[in-house]
Amino acid sequence: KTCRLATKQTRRQHINTRIKGAMLSRISPKLDSMRAQRAMPRPNAGPKCLIRTLSFYVFRASQLLGTQLDCRISKLDRNAFPLTREAALSRMEGFLPLAGEAYARKRNVDLGANSHVHVSRLSAALRRRLISEEELLAAVVAEHGPDVAEKFISEVFWRTYWKGWLEQRPGVWAGYKEAVERGKQRLEGDRGLASRYTDACDGRTGIDCFDAWSQELQATEYLHNWARMQFASIWIFTLGLPWELGADFMLERLVDGDQASYTLSWRWVAGLHTSAKPYLANAERVQATTGGRFAPIGLATRAISLFDNVSI
Repeated sequence: KTCRLATKQTRRQHINTRIKGAMLSRISPKLDSMRAQRAMPRPNAGPKCLIRTLSFYVFRASQLLGTQLDCRISKLDRNAFPLTREAALSRMEGFLPLAGEAYARKRNVDLGANSHVHVSRLSAALRRRLISEEELLAAVVAEHGPDVAEKFISEVFWRTYWKGWLEQRPGVWAGYKEAVERGKQRLEGDRGLASRYTDACDGRTGIDCFDAWSQELQATEYLHNWARMQFASIWIFTLGLPWELGADFMLERLVDGDQASYTLSWRWVAGLHTSAKPYLANAERVQATTGGRFAPIGLATRAISLFDNVSI
């Protein structure tokens, strides 16, 4: 068993290395000019910046999924979520020094509403195509190099991976939308389920972190990415609510809501994207990552197996 585990880990490391090499080997020429502007020495084997087809996939998937690039600003702090190109470029420039080692160490720290200083908060601008993944990663790699910025690069590539994956499997999106409608119909006929659903949406479950995140989401239209994972896990495995209704609830409220990234992330938490590998929120981890702000009680310690009625 130990040998099999070691072999699997070695294979995973090998695959990750190949993927990273393939991604970075196709970086655009923008990097050269940006490096020259910053008077940075050119590495011997300098990358040539982000895959240009990434932007195509993002745009094409948005078309296929019917994404409406709205610009909701009613509840939003313009400084927190840049929703113009000028503001997005300014935010990108200001965040560049933090996109390397600091990001790798602190990206999961959740300090609460309006205090998400360890992440770029550029996702809303990326979703609206105010800036592209290409120019963002070109700037980050020019600032730090691909190795130091590996974590940030990976997070940006996850966005595009989800879009490309879903574009190739339109039936998954159609199945999700159908499941949302079935879930809403269930709410009409099941008072117990409807009550739990309402409490979850209103932040009245008695689980301190979950309730705070639900209220933050509705007040600011944003949640820290790490908090989104915990929220989804608690929704599914502790509260026993349909994951599709949770994904729909979050997607409808996020200023950076993206059909592919967030619905497929919910599938991943539920153990459907990677078969039989669900993600369980852990009370001690929640307490540590939120700086002791929360001490949730009663979180599920075992994940129920969910049935996936979508053929992939």
